[in-house]
Amino acid sequence: MYGVSTIVSTNGMKKQELDLEAKVIERFILKMKRERYLSFIQKEKTREKFIKDLSHVNFLNKDLFEEIEAGEHKLINEKIKKIGNLKDCYVISENKNIDGRRLDIESALRETLGADMGTLLIFGDAEIVYAEAEGINNRWISK
Repeated sequence: MYGVSTIVSTNGMKKQELDLEAKVIERFILKMKRERYLSFIQKEKTREKFIKDLSHVNFLNKDLFEEIEAGEHKLINEKIKKIGNLKDCYVISENKNIDGRRLDIESALRETLGADMGTLLIFGDAEIVYAEAEGINNRWISK
């Protein structure tokens, strides 16, 4: 019998990862973009369209986020401590080296902060999401 984490979707992602991406889209993305993004993540070819949009934060439901102007590393660590002793996070990113992977938190932050690439770091079961887009001061964390 196969466990949930071994079921693979049509885009090669494990079902658990696909479910987590869908949860982020349903919870944190603007309603008008949700269905489109949910369809994009189902196939590797169209997932690239979703990834490309990460460079701008116009897809986020900003009512659920606060902008971070400085001290991202400290703020992220403080927020995630509230949801438990997390060791890693799931990454959705324009950076192909880290996209679709689980990374320990320090590695994810090192690869993401200031990289000027659209990235979502998903902590826990999408309790907290950190978004970084292209440009200066384009960093957001869920409330």
